[in-house]
Amino acid sequence: LQPPAPPSLAEAAAATRWFLDSPYSHSDGQCFVCGSAWPEGQGLRVFTGPVPGRPGLSAALWRPHPVFAGADGQVAPLYLWSALDCAGHFAFTLEDKPQRMLLGRMTGQLLGPVAVAEPQIVIGWQLGREGRKCAAGTAIFTAAGALRGYRRSVPQPLDRPASAPWRGRNRQAQPHPLAPPTTRNLPAGPRTAGSTPWNRAQVCCQQSAERLKACGPA
Repeated sequence: LQPPAPPSLAEAAAATRWFLDSPYSHSDGQCFVCGSAWPEGQGLRVFTGPVPGRPGLSAALWRPHPVFAGADGQVAPLYLWSALDCAGHFAFTLEDKPQRMLLGRMTGQLLGPVAVAEPQIVIGWQLGREGRKCAAGTAIFTAAGALRGYRRSVPQPLDRPASAPWRGRNRQAQPHPLAPPTTRNLPAGPRTAGSTPWNRAQVCCQQSAERLKACGPA
């Protein structure tokens, strides 16, 4: 899989602003990866939007919170696999009416460390579509344009489109009424034990990483 050249930091930042101002979201703000209802340090907050002049491409400016660091001080691999999820879905939904999608098959590879608290560029792009079957690519680049990981996936559209307007519910200042509890009621970090939305998200990330490891590189 050969990812396209990433947009500039300014273009990625503009795409993220578009996401936060958009009247639509595929997740009601509660997706662990792209949900804006999660406060910083509780969700990845990878907010993907269109890049003018580059149809079929989505992008986000992402600054990984330090809480997602592993033992080496870099972003832990299971969170990198998670960050490579939603951008591929948005590559198919930004230029049409919003469409809810779920992840199907996926293969990919991590190529290098990703620093926490530093700007990263996440992109998604269309690889092809045949009827309801979609194929998407996603990738993470550093601010200097170094490729740090990529993934090929088969997102599956759901039967019911996301047609209801949700203006304002995507914004951090006005979270969706069904958003997760406030920071005060959430565990302090990913190592907190117990059955919480945070821990369940960790389990999903770990399962995705294990599936990718079993599939091997793309």
